[in-house]
Amino acid sequence: MNIKVEVFSSPGCSKCGHAKEALRKLVDELGGDQIDWREVNILDELD
Repeated sequence: MNIKVEVFSSPGCSKCGHAKEALRKLVDELGGDQIDWREVNILDELD
């Protein structure tokens, strides 16, 4: 099973930073082959 996650974030947002850190820990626990994730900067990708 492969889980795909998109993290919508804004530069300098502390909540976004905490969410990304939690996701990194989860990836470490489950293994990098279980979760594919990408960060979407909402200021760069307004669509």
